[in-house]
This record gives sequence, C-alpha cells and structure tokens, in this order.
Amino acid sequence: MLVQPYVIRIIKNITDQKNKSKYIRVSQRGVQPL
Repeated sequence: MLVQPYVIRIIKNITDQKNKSKYIRVSQRGVQPL
C-alpha cells in the first residue's frame, strides 16, 4: 500500500492543528516542537 508524501503531510498538518494548544504550552517552557 503506497501512501503519497503529500497525504502524509496533510494528515500531519491536521494533527498539528489539533495539538496546537499543547505545543504552545510546551513552547512557553522552552521546548520547540518539530
């Protein structure tokens, strides 16, 4: 089963949007999410 790179990127972007609030809180402590 072949997964296209742009599909992975879109899924990752959606996941990042859902975790945005968590990343902001972590970033305030000096940890930069990738």
